[in-house]
Amino acid sequence: MRVSTPAPLRAEYISDLLMFALGVVLALATAAVAVRERQARGQLEDTLAQVAQLSAARERNRLAREIHDSLGHHLTAIGIQLEKAEAFAALDPAASAQAVSHARWSANRALDEVRASVRTLGPEAEAEPVGLARTLADLVHHLDGGARRISLDVSGVERRPLLVLYRAAQEGLTNACRHSGATEIGVRVRYDGHGASLCVTDNGSGLRGAEEGFGLAGLRERVRLADGTLELSSSDRGTALTVGVPW
Repeated sequence: MRVSTPAPLRAEYISDLLMFALGVVLALATAAVAVRERQARGQLEDTLAQVAQLSAARERNRLAREIHDSLGHHLTAIGIQLEKAEAFAALDPAASAQAVSHARWSANRALDEVRASVRTLGPEAEAEPVGLARTLADLVHHLDGGARRISLDVSGVERRPLLVLYRAAQEGLTNACRHSGATEIGVRVRYDGHGASLCVTDNGSGLRGAEEGFGLAGLRERVRLADGTLELSSSDRGTALTVGVPW
């Protein structure tokens, strides 16, 4: 004997079943959203941590470049001038005194540039020199003399100061004075409608297969950030460092 379920009861049962199924689906969907949210939050935290590490590394690299390019150059210049002062102390007191004066200038410049680097801690905001020709003239003047002659040749119209070229000149002069044994060093700057170029040449003994140091590596990074080009050629008859950057 078959017992039939009244239609209203059957409809209520089906409705309850559908509501239960809908609740299960909503619960599963909510759980899935929560899981994805936790995963996304974890990925975001990992990304932020990586960004922070990269930012810190970038800042360390910037400061390392500044210390090498500014402080390192001026310490080299101070050493050169003090050696000159010592050599000329008895033979030419005036030349010795001038060398000490040049060393003092380099020490003051080093202190100024260290202070400038400290002021720019955080965001990368390097102060460009006020007129490349003038700053290069100062640089050459306080390194020139003794057994080493340094010439400066500038042509064209400077549209704006370019820090990267100033740092390139410092790197080229430092290497020529410290490592090559050069007696003649030339610094040439050219401006045209497309950009500017700087070339530092010397008659020294060349790089002699030495590995590229931190200074040149840092300069290559500076030039890359300025969308410029860098060429380095060296032989036993001298070295030429050429950097070009667009306006």
